[in-house]
Amino acid sequence: MKKVVIIIFMGLFTLATSPLAQAQLKGNGELVKQDRTVEPFDAIKLGSAHDLVIIPGDVYGVTVETDANLQEFVKVEVRNSTLQFETTKVIRKYTEMRFYVTVPTLKSLRVSGAAEVKTEGTLKGNELELVVSGASEVALHLDYAAIMVNASGASEVVLAGNATVSNIECSGASEIKANSLVTTSSVVRASGASNCNVNATSSLAYDASGASDVNYVKNPEVVVVRNGKNATSITMVGETRVTTNHHNYSDTTKVSLGNLDFEVVDGDTTVVAL
Repeated sequence: MKKVVIIIFMGLFTLATSPLAQAQLKGNGELVKQDRTVEPFDAIKLGSAHDLVIIPGDVYGVTVETDANLQEFVKVEVRNSTLQFETTKVIRKYTEMRFYVTVPTLKSLRVSGAAEVKTEGTLKGNELELVVSGASEVALHLDYAAIMVNASGASEVVLAGNATVSNIECSGASEIKANSLVTTSSVVRASGASNCNVNATSSLAYDASGASDVNYVKNPEVVVVRNGKNATSITMVGETRVTTNHHNYSDTTKVSLGNLDFEVVDGDTTVVAL
């Protein structure tokens, strides 16, 4: 037993004193903020376990907050109109790694790893593509015409504000909380064990498979639920709920109007059965 302990200790000592371990950096605990000059951009890509704060503004700017001895190893640059962050050396431990980004508007935001992203203020624009994966957490306040969201892994996305149209796809164990994002129309595709909450006022179409779940805050004027070949349309006529079930493999459409059930059979002659 003593021999085994000695061997393990020697292995750990060798690993700790290896060139790779020696090359890794550790923050000194002295947090400082440093401004960086960047070119104009309309997209952001963020990975690892870093934090990002997006601040709407008239100019483009980036401030890096981390340990003083690590600042020189943090690289910020714009490639093909996309703002990206990377470290030029392996950093084993840091007190904080946070980026404050000022931008007029964004067209694309891609977040991966275990990153955390939030907005300070309302980000406005025409179209926004949001792709979130891994164990990332994103919380945005938006005012856009169209928002496209793709969430996977164990990611969590919280959205608030307004949008005319939202197109959402969630998979894995991801969760999208868009209860406070008021949209006119929303389309949702959920799979795996994902969960999605939306707030559409006019129309909502969603397809949920596996153990996924789609919920909506209020009853939109029209709700279309798809499950494989079948589709269910729920329409509110005043205070009356009209439910239509259509089967793609047949000519039969079932309609529920209040307490009445109708069956419409299409053929040479349309038959309506009560």
